[in-house]
Amino acid sequence: MKSIRLLTIYCCVCSFVLSCKNQGTRATLDDVTSYIQDAPDSALTVLRNIDERSLNTKVLLADYSLLLAAALDKNYVDTSDVRIIQPAIDYYGRSHGNPDKRLKAFFYQGVLFYNGFFIILQKNPNNMRIHNIFICVILVLGCACNKITNENEGRNGISSKLIDKYLVMSNLNFSFNASTMSLHLFDEGNQWVSGAEMEALTKKYDDTHFNQRLYPGTYASFANEFAGITVTSDADFNGVKPGDNLGGLIRIVAVSPYKWLLSKGTLTYDWTSVPSDYKILLGDNADEFLRPQNHPVNKVLTTLTPEDLLLLNVNCVFLIFAEVPEVKSHNLTVSFNDGTNVISVTKAVSFE
Repeated sequence: MKSIRLLTIYCCVCSFVLSCKNQGTRATLDDVTSYIQDAPDSALTVLRNIDERSLNTKVLLADYSLLLAAALDKNYVDTSDVRIIQPAIDYYGRSHGNPDKRLKAFFYQGVLFYNGFFIILQKNPNNMRIHNIFICVILVLGCACNKITNENEGRNGISSKLIDKYLVMSNLNFSFNASTMSLHLFDEGNQWVSGAEMEALTKKYDDTHFNQRLYPGTYASFANEFAGITVTSDADFNGVKPGDNLGGLIRIVAVSPYKWLLSKGTLTYDWTSVPSDYKILLGDNADEFLRPQNHPVNKVLTTLTPEDLLLLNVNCVFLIFAEVPEVKSHNLTVSFNDGTNVISVTKAVSFE
């Protein structure tokens, strides 16, 4: 009898301690919810410091999961680890809790899928199947954006910012299209800007004049301040000696919202009559890049100014050759100079 009484007392004490611990964790999560919109960086710090052993009920784990996914998204930490949101999907996706949390859980699951597809697309820019899946993910997220309420700017509603992603070029690559005599440039470094650095760039370019609904990934720009682009070959290129700059024979075909930002959102570009270069190189994807806030960057490389190269769209940078070389095989080196570093890539190209 005495042992039963002691066991009962022990169970009561454990239940009390567990209840107190749960209340403390619940209070922390409720507190984070109250300021995550205004101070997402602080929210992320608090969430990362929560002892996961205190998340000992399904609802606590689900709420923590949902808040963590939101905090990462609002700090532009573009992870693709769907395990982050899975507890919220498991709990709210089965009709527990309120419909708003259920919708948000699926939305942030979509954001994580989107991040994963974006990384894959960066590494496979010419794979149309991946591109089409990527567009479908954006459309699904767009539908969720229309339904989620009481969120502040950026991913989920009306955004004052136009550019929602900045990439620091660090691992340059290109693909060559012999039929159009063009190089499609892209970066595989995946050094996306986040947190305070993201906010600093937003302030630097006074990116506060968009005030429209913004779907994720619509405007992604290079953060580097490039001074110029050079292209060289290891072989003679119609009189240009090996190692000399071929920039006078090459034109850039790109887009940038810099002029729109410089004008505080007043100077748009009319793409009604699309320049032929853009039609040829972008094809069916033209509408994705030829938006009124984007202006063309379409010059011979040797005439480019540093201002021309600000905020280039990360997925729309092409170099097109004006002449077919007599020597067909070349090892081309493309280099971007940002004043501090030279980011370059060398690949074999055949103009056959």
